[in-house]
Amino acid sequence: MSNQLSDDGSHVFIIRLWREPGTNKDAAPEWRALIENVSTSTRHPIKDMTILRSILSMFEDNVGLNDFLDSYRSKF
Repeated sequence: MSNQLSDDGSHVFIIRLWREPGTNKDAAPEWRALIENVSTSTRHPIKDMTILRSILSMFEDNVGLNDFLDSYRSKF
C-alpha cells in the first residue's frame, strides 16, 4: 500500500479498543487501544486513554466527532 495521502488529503485509521483484566484479582480491568494507519500498516499501541483522547481531540471540530460520540452515548 502507498503511504501517500489520498487525493483529498485524508488518512484512514483503524482504532481497536478492548479491556484487559487487572494484573491481580483485585485490580480493575484497564482499557487499551491500538491505532493502525491503513495506508502504511503502522500500528501504535496505547495504554493510557488520556493519550487516545488527546489524539482524537485534534479531529473533534473537523469531523463532528463530538456529535457522533454524543449520539453513540445516548444509545447506552
